[in-house]
Amino acid sequence: MSKWTMVTSGIPQGSILGPALFNIFVSDMDSEIECTLSKFADDTKLCGVVSTLEGRDAIQRDLDKLERWAHVNRMKFSKAKCKVLHVGRRNPKHGVLVLARIESISQRARTVNCPYPSPRGFAVVFSVLLPNLPGEGQGEEWIESSPEEKDLGVLIDEKLNMSRQRALAAQKANRVLGCIKRGVTSRSREVILPLYSALVRPHLEYCVQLWGPQYRRDMELLERVQRRATKLIRGLEHLSYEDRLRELGWFSLEKRSLQGDLIAAFQYLKGPTEKLERDCLSGSVVTGQGVAYLVIKVTRLVDEGKTVDVVYLHFSKAFDTVSHRILLEKLAAHDLDRHMLR
Repeated sequence: MSKWTMVTSGIPQGSILGPALFNIFVSDMDSEIECTLSKFADDTKLCGVVSTLEGRDAIQRDLDKLERWAHVNRMKFSKAKCKVLHVGRRNPKHGVLVLARIESISQRARTVNCPYPSPRGFAVVFSVLLPNLPGEGQGEEWIESSPEEKDLGVLIDEKLNMSRQRALAAQKANRVLGCIKRGVTSRSREVILPLYSALVRPHLEYCVQLWGPQYRRDMELLERVQRRATKLIRGLEHLSYEDRLRELGWFSLEKRSLQGDLIAAFQYLKGPTEKLERDCLSGSVVTGQGVAYLVIKVTRLVDEGKTVDVVYLHFSKAFDTVSHRILLEKLAAHDLDRHMLR
């Protein structure tokens, strides 16, 4: 743990200790989970192979365990964010049934959820467990299918070609660049360059190692944004794009992307992600990692000819509305209660 220090200011939303306390609160969520559970802040994904009936049953059992965890810890999951993204050729797009009642599991799930063996391909399931419903069919909800879903800001579609994500990134970057052009009168490089680096380029390079352009048209779509930005600078308007980059000491986005790929590949093989690679292969819990690392595991399984379901869980109840008694019990389990309350 870090040293104790005096807090002199707050933050716009939540609390300074909120993220750390939330991680402690959900630290026991993975208890007895059979599949891979990936946690990043309040984003939680359950990943499992569903090529066999046993694999599908394992995911259903894990969903029931997570539902029981939410019930015990007074948390809720969001119904509005439930979607099923089916990926893979000849995917049958079976309906996904979520059972919310604690006592309902197994045999009914076996007969309703994917009753036939799935063909080659894999399904990414954005799912959630729902509260009990009155009347007949109590606690049962079918999850709506969707052709694409956002995962930590990255748009993933059922074809996994990422073209929509690239178009969306270029659109956002162009929109911000347009605001800079209209709202900033100065055209000096001392003004434009910091604004571009801080506000525009992040849209073009966030998680780009995952969705980087595969086709020339996609690369040109992104490069066009930087072309516009360099043309805004006074004195460079009439130079070619290559000369503008040379004058500014910049690389093209294509070269920056290649540089990032090489760095990521080196880190993946020799650097801090070596432990993550072991985690992905072993099927254990992966904590504090983003969407790219789950895609590594899913891609590896698909390359092996297996089918995969990834269940995305979204909390709808604010963490700060949960009974403090539950959090204090978990702090005590980590031997933190006397330090936090003194």
